[in-house]
Amino acid sequence: MKKLSTILAVVLITTSVFAQAPQKMSYQAVIRNSGGTLVTNQGVGMRVSISTDSTFAIGNINYREIYNPNPTTNANGLVTIEVGGGLALIGTFAGINWANGTYYIKTETDPTGGTTYTINGKSQLLSVPYALCAGNVTNYTGGTGINVTGTTITNTAPDQTVAITGTGHTTVSGTYPTFTVNTPNYTAGTGISIAGGTVTNTAPDQTVAITGGTGINVTGTYPNFTVTNTAPESTPRIVYGNDGGGGSGYTVSSSGGGLTYLNFNTPFSSPPMVTATLINVQTGAGTPFVGIQSVSTSQVIIITGYTSNSGSFANLQYVNYSFNFIAVGN
Repeated sequence: MKKLSTILAVVLITTSVFAQAPQKMSYQAVIRNSGGTLVTNQGVGMRVSISTDSTFAIGNINYREIYNPNPTTNANGLVTIEVGGGLALIGTFAGINWANGTYYIKTETDPTGGTTYTINGKSQLLSVPYALCAGNVTNYTGGTGINVTGTTITNTAPDQTVAITGTGHTTVSGTYPTFTVNTPNYTAGTGISIAGGTVTNTAPDQTVAITGGTGINVTGTYPNFTVTNTAPESTPRIVYGNDGGGGSGYTVSSSGGGLTYLNFNTPFSSPPMVTATLINVQTGAGTPFVGIQSVSTSQVIIITGYTSNSGSFANLQYVNYSFNFIAVGN
């Protein structure tokens, strides 16, 4: 029976300037025939399988490949293949998770170059092939505030100073990380509704009316009213004189008892403002005075006399003095 003599079964990871591990590994074996004679300078058929199952049950094979063209032995019967560089039959070499437990390799050989594999062997893959685990390692890059050195990740921006400032009627007290936000509670007055953060006028604009008085006219509607003075200011009418008899615009009459009547020739539109001043005062037993008893639009009644030393009214008789007056109005 032909046999396979394995003189070297190591995984050789080709050195590369690239960070990614090459997805191949070298495998060498010496091929002898059943008589123990080296099979030299001849193409041989080979099939290689890799599995975590040492029995290589079909459902448990992670990867399997063959080679085309067939690998060729050298003058010493040594055949060299690159596992991962053949024609994949099951799985992909790059898809092997080398960190997932122990892996085994199985080689099957047909010395005649066909696919009738009469020579086979299997062995556990040892530490060297596990360099391929580097291909499954995630490279981490530090973002803002993070530094990655080897397997150490460092926070280069620890907690910063945090401040919260209230606006409007909101105030903030406390310090990081414990803040208290104080918002005033509002109470709705008449015509106002407060629901959450919404303030609503529940009594919108009411009907507003303006009525004009004497000499005032109001037109338009709320909020656009026009107020007009229908009796603009006019030059006041002045009537003046004394009690010595009639004058311009008035006549004088007396009923005795210290009452003098000033009658306006043309009545005023409203009672005028009237003042009276004593003149030609005769010294008597008391203090003479002049006063306004009543004013109407057409007449003014003036009272004259004197007071006693005790302050009471004495004889309200026409005494020997007179007065001037002035009436101002419209």
